[in-house]
Amino acid sequence: MERIDLCGSWQGRGQNASGTEEITFTGTVPGCVHTDLMPEHVAPDLYWRDQADTAQWIEKWNWSYTKVFQAERIEAGAVLCFEGLDVYCDVFLNGRHLGRCDDMFIPYSFSVDGILRQGENTLEVYFYSPVLQTEGKKPRRGAFTTERLNTRRIQCTYGWDWVARFVTCGIWRPVYLTFGQEARAESVYIYTRDIDQYSAQIVAETSFVNFESGGEAVCELADPAGQTIWKTAYYTEEPLHRTYIDLAEPALWYPAGYGAQPLYTLRVWVNGRLDLEQKFGIRKVKIMQLPDPKGSCLLYTSDAADEL
Repeated sequence: MERIDLCGSWQGRGQNASGTEEITFTGTVPGCVHTDLMPEHVAPDLYWRDQADTAQWIEKWNWSYTKVFQAERIEAGAVLCFEGLDVYCDVFLNGRHLGRCDDMFIPYSFSVDGILRQGENTLEVYFYSPVLQTEGKKPRRGAFTTERLNTRRIQCTYGWDWVARFVTCGIWRPVYLTFGQEARAESVYIYTRDIDQYSAQIVAETSFVNFESGGEAVCELADPAGQTIWKTAYYTEEPLHRTYIDLAEPALWYPAGYGAQPLYTLRVWVNGRLDLEQKFGIRKVKIMQLPDPKGSCLLYTSDAADEL
């Protein structure tokens, strides 16, 4: 499948909320506005001492990134793919609105058949201040600042006990165009369905695009040492395929300080092309919210809170 990489240099522009001030700069994709503004000397070195405190204005501006690129030839099945957008933004290609995004953690794909042109094209992503987007929301309880709870983006950038406040915006993962109407694996969700002292059952849910055209998919599992220990092949004409993998004596993943973190690798091929490669650990976690015993020193009281 042909692919046009759209990473690299982009033209950046920022405006304050009222539209009375404007900044232009050269941006880098993948990246974010904070790291783009430092080389332009619009923002100081945000990693030096308390200089991050002087750049808190960045989070209340709106920012746009524009890329002018050439498409020497175009084919049917053109798809524009963003692997990560941070976070509230509208996407435009050649002046046409493709969609609005609001989740930093998921990829977004847009069909651009009839919009993409042979020759010069202009791609623009317009980001809205995540801080201003959540103003006026119903207050919620939480540690540190709580406006973060209304937004699907990395929470520690709102300030934490170990990091300063950097509420970022930007295209933080690769962006590219693909062509072709062949079936391909777009994503895979892996989880531990069941586990005991003898074995584990892993489930791999693979999502496909252009699945109507059908294709042979091969799913392969490698152990932490890199050796292939399981493999299956199937024909797909559906958007989702669920695969069950039974493993005897699995190497379990442990939190830091409790044991090793061995990682297995799942690979998915479609029509002989490697589409996905995902590492994962095997472990099942249960949250138990049990009341503390009566008289326990762990019981929360107003006196204990005062001592904290």
